[in-house]
Amino acid sequence: SKSDSRRLSFFARAFYSYADKYMLTATVRADASSVFSENHKWGCFPSFSAAWNMANEDWLKDVSWISNMKIRAGWGMVGNQGIPSYQTSYRYHTSSTATHDNPSHKVVTVASYDIPSRELKWETTSQYNAGIDLDFFDGRLVLTADGYYKVTEDLLQTKTLAASAGINNPYVNMGSISNTGFEISLNAVPVATKNVEWTIGGNFTLNRNKILSIDESGASTSQKFIYADQ
Repeated sequence: SKSDSRRLSFFARAFYSYADKYMLTATVRADASSVFSENHKWGCFPSFSAAWNMANEDWLKDVSWISNMKIRAGWGMVGNQGIPSYQTSYRYHTSSTATHDNPSHKVVTVASYDIPSRELKWETTSQYNAGIDLDFFDGRLVLTADGYYKVTEDLLQTKTLAASAGINNPYVNMGSISNTGFEISLNAVPVATKNVEWTIGGNFTLNRNKILSIDESGASTSQKFIYADQ
C-alpha cells in the first residue's frame, strides 16, 4: 500500500520593544492539511505575549546584585493533525467468494470498509501562562518560575463501533482535556574560579490533568460526560 499527505503553512511574527523594558510579541500561523475534508483543511493559530524587564527601570538600575528581573505572560494556540491519510474518503477492499453451485468458481466483490469522517477538523490546544525570571549576582543565582493552564479540544481519536457494523472504527473529534501546572527551577554557581566551577540546581514540577468531556463506547459523539479531577 501507499499513502500520501500534504501540508501548507504560513507564519508571521511581530515584535516590539521599548527601552528594553516593555516587550510585546504577536504570532499567527495558518496551516492546511490534506488529511481533513475540503471545508476543514485550514486552521489558524494565533499567540500573544508580553514581558516587563523591571531590572532596567530607573528605580532598579542601581541595584547591582540584581542582573535580571522579568515578568512574562502569554496566550497561544497550536493545532494537531496527527491522523492517517484518507479518513475523509471512502476506501474499498476486494474479496472473493465461492458460488454455491460451483465451489471452484469465485466471484470478486468490492465493498467499503469504513465511514468517511467528513467533519474532521484540527485538534486545538490553547494555553495561558505566566512566569518570572530572576538573576542575581551576575547570573550566579538564577530562579525561574512558570504557571500554565492548557485546554485541548476536539481530540482526534477513534470512535468504537460494534463489531457487527463490519467497518473500521472511524476517526472523530471527540472530547476535551485540561492541564494545570506549575514549574520552578533554581540554579546556583557557589564556586567559579579560573580552574574550578561548581554548579548546583534543582526543579519542582506540578501538573494536574482533568478530563473535561469524553465520549463513552455506545454513546453518540455529541454526548459528553463530566469527570472529577484525576
